[in-house]
Amino acid sequence: MRKSRDEWWENYKRYLDESPISITKLVETLSPNKVIPSKQYVKINKKYTLWEFQREILDKIASHNYGLIVGLPTGLGKTYVAGAYLERRSSERGVRVLFLVPSVPLGVQQTIFAREKLGVEDAYFISGAIPPERRMTLKVWN
Repeated sequence: MRKSRDEWWENYKRYLDESPISITKLVETLSPNKVIPSKQYVKINKKYTLWEFQREILDKIASHNYGLIVGLPTGLGKTYVAGAYLERRSSERGVRVLFLVPSVPLGVQQTIFAREKLGVEDAYFISGAIPPERRMTLKVWN
């Protein structure tokens, strides 16, 4: 009994590690694999439409010229509102964007969102999983 449970657990962990949605694989895929050009500016081209309440929030955010924190319950589209805000800000000239997140899964989510929904091909996930020497070689802090 013990051996089969341990064997099952090992097989499950191997499945998670080898799965296309494995966090380890996603981090590897989304991390930079080439030197990042210094001072890269991007123009955002969002590929979605906001709900009316999100547009109202966006208009309020856009009317402020100082730091702002937006708090919304989970699932109401903070990421989508932020993307629309970045699109507005980048319309005249490109912007540089850095998202700081408290967890690896959220960083992976933001990077995929930037690539797929904002059209930022060179969006990268950078974390402590990349050794310091490699981060230096890739110039991730330009």
